[in-house]
Amino acid sequence: MTDEQLRRLGPGDVVQHANGDGYVIILDRGATKVAVRTVEVSNPAEWTLIRPAPSSPTA
Repeated sequence: MTDEQLRRLGPGDVVQHANGDGYVIILDRGATKVAVRTVEVSNPAEWTLIRPAPSSPTA
């Protein structure tokens, strides 16, 4: 990726690091971006709800 391509990234864009991990851009800070990694959540016994979102039906 070039500097220009990085600058043009925005929320919703999906990028891949050199190590193969994929991330979704969630915030554009100009020269830098904030991205999150996603995983599939299944098998309820393996998960614990830490804090529900305010609009969540579990709140």
